Amino acid sequence: MKKIQGYILGIGLGLIFSQLPTADLISQAPQGLNYQAVARKSDGSILQTQNIRIRYTITNQNGGTVLYQETQSTTTNEFGLFTLHVGNGTPTSGTFSSIDWAAVTPWLQVEIDPEGGSAYVNMGSSPLLSVPYALYAANSGGDSVWDTSGTNIFFNNNVGIGTQEPSAPLTIQTEINEIGFTHTTGAGSTTLSTSITDVGASIGTTSDDIFSLTAGGAAKLHVWPDGRVIIGDDADPSNISGENTSTRSTDILAKLHIATPINSAGWLHVGGADSIIVSEGIGGVSAALGTVTNHIFRLNSGGQGRLHLLPDGNVIVGTNAQGPIGKFTVHTPNNSDGISHVSDGGIVMKTIVGGVSAGFGTFSNHMMRIFSNSVAVINIDPAGNIGIGTLDPLPGYRLSVNGNMKAKELVIETTGWPDYVFDDGYKLVSLHELEKFIHQNRHLPHVPSALDIEENGLHVGDAQKKMMELIEELTLHIIALNKRIESLENHNRP
Repeated sequence: MKKIQGYILGIGLGLIFSQLPTADLISQAPQGLNYQAVARKSDGSILQTQNIRIRYTITNQNGGTVLYQETQSTTTNEFGLFTLHVGNGTPTSGTFSSIDWAAVTPWLQVEIDPEGGSAYVNMGSSPLLSVPYALYAANSGGDSVWDTSGTNIFFNNNVGIGTQEPSAPLTIQTEINEIGFTHTTGAGSTTLSTSITDVGASIGTTSDDIFSLTAGGAAKLHVWPDGRVIIGDDADPSNISGENTSTRSTDILAKLHIATPINSAGWLHVGGADSIIVSEGIGGVSAALGTVTNHIFRLNSGGQGRLHLLPDGNVIVGTNAQGPIGKFTVHTPNNSDGISHVSDGGIVMKTIVGGVSAGFGTFSNHMMRIFSNSVAVINIDPAGNIGIGTLDPLPGYRLSVNGNMKAKELVIETTGWPDYVFDDGYKLVSLHELEKFIHQNRHLPHVPSALDIEENGLHVGDAQKKMMELIEELTLHIIALNKRIESLENHNRP
């Protein structure tokens, strides 16, 4: 362990800043320097229990290029003493671990803000002499060389067992069908070994124990003596199937179990030149199986694709010869059902496409409803009556509307249009009789009263005929009155 000794004195802001000889080298990762100092005022009095902020800068030479810079905050004790670890602060430039100590003559510059802010005052710089070389030595090691031992084990950058010419860092040479290495435990007698035959090679347990492959310090692949394989952290298939839990009850029948963290792929299958990739994964609330590349995912039955999921999210059921028509497409022969939805009560809703038409609705004796915002806005009863805004279309009416209607034109088929008013034999009600009727009934003849319309509604066809009858009658009265006026005018003309 090396120590940096010396003092750093500063007069900025009236402060004296002295470094004590206790800045120790930390030679194991993470590397760094312990820095201890006493902060004093310009009159020599110490800064007791004072929140201060220090900025350390390491350069490649005095006043040279900045290799690393960091800031740290601390509080002095009652003696003005504080201790910090250079390399463990908040970096503002460079990284401490990347400094090449052997290639530079580093200097350490110390700055302080006695108020704990960022108004730093330079307390001076000093060279780092022995410490960088100790840090370098901690990483560089040396050129130690093994001596040859016997006739089997050598070190010429490689180790050989059974050979004097190892071709790899560790080479084991045996005869055919002989074990290369064996690793045996104590009381459990689990035996791990390798073997090369004339037709293959093997590594694993040669006892009735699980063989596991490890990555990152944890076993990830487990081969059981009965041939089952588990991929994941847990080697016990009962934990996967649920034998030892209260939440799952799957029998341990599968030869391959894959256990992964949530939202991780279980397995991948990569294709050839097009790099089609099929994978499966389990998320927090769902599971997925399909392509993770820009290719169609198909489910086959009878050797043919029956369900097709396209990369843009379109789904095709049936043949894919015509491609998608919308997000969900069902291809069937003519006059075949496409989608069927059957309830427990026997209600059947389905789609059907014929040679010249298509249909969607109930195929049982039940109401067909069309919803908007969870409300049935159009309702069709088995008799074909349609209700808009009402759940129960009125019997005898093909269309029942609970609300307003707007249309460019309304055509009503009717008979008995009242042109008979202009027949010669038509008896026209006199204006005196009309006045008497209005006075007694408070509405025009043949026109329903307001009470009738409120109770029974307005029958547009009949109302239009009766209104036209009255218009034609009033037209005849106007013609007769005009004739009387003309007659009077002629009579009184001088």
